[in-house]
Amino acid sequence: MRHLTWCVLLVVPCLLVVTTAPGCSKEEKKKIAKKDGGNGKKPDGGPKTPLEAGDAVIKGVVVYNGDPPVPEEIAKMKAHENAKGCLAGPESEKVAQTWLVDKKTKGVANVVIWLQPPAGKYFAVKEEDKKRSDPVVIDQPHCAFVPHVVALYPSYFDGKALVKTGQKLKINNSAPFQHNTTWTGDGVDIKSKNFTIPPKGFELVPFDYEAVPNPLEIKCNFHTWMNGWILFFDNPYHAVTKADGSFEIKNVPVGTDLTVVGWHEGTSPKEFYKEEKSFKKGDNTLDLKVKQK
Repeated sequence: MRHLTWCVLLVVPCLLVVTTAPGCSKEEKKKIAKKDGGNGKKPDGGPKTPLEAGDAVIKGVVVYNGDPPVPEEIAKMKAHENAKGCLAGPESEKVAQTWLVDKKTKGVANVVIWLQPPAGKYFAVKEEDKKRSDPVVIDQPHCAFVPHVVALYPSYFDGKALVKTGQKLKINNSAPFQHNTTWTGDGVDIKSKNFTIPPKGFELVPFDYEAVPNPLEIKCNFHTWMNGWILFFDNPYHAVTKADGSFEIKNVPVGTDLTVVGWHEGTSPKEFYKEEKSFKKGDNTLDLKVKQK
């Protein structure tokens, strides 16, 4: 297996890690997640104190260090009964989606960056972040999930329990043929799903669970090369890099050590970056490089 190394041009604090407690039963996981604000980690033995939103902004870019992998064409696409519609998409939708690297800037798309509070504290989100009527949208305009990776914010921790934000996932099918979307649940927080979306149709999916589960991989059984990822958070301090590798996180707490986490599906481990740092008021820069050995 090929491995990736990373180097940080400017070290920044680590974020919240989306994990579940290893070695626990399903019921124990639920209890732990509920007590600990839904991040699946064991409680630290005492009540948590709020960490108020601040005036820091993290701006950065993730680039590929060296010569990026050559885009891999999907041979199955050309032989499929929907080949004409599949091949009508842009070049970025006709290659393997794991490494989408900008040819000019070497910016890496679909990297997730997020923040984690220090032990014994939780992010006290701003009033405007407690309700989200805007769905996170994934489309299937041809034969790829677009975007390939999304972050969902279905709940926040209020100091006692998780409270729903109301944010849902909307999966569109703007293609002129059928698509299928399926995923395998974890048996605790997410149920397995398998539904067909007709041409020009959509599916609106609420995630009403008590914990933040692991990253969820989605697939299409009609077009077996198609896959995508959903990551879940119980606070708004996260971002997914754009096509040029850029990202931004606003309202970050100032003057306290946070944990910054970087995730990419093609790295090993997928959480390829973790660092702690205290942010200052105003703009803060975080530039990361990823390289394949």
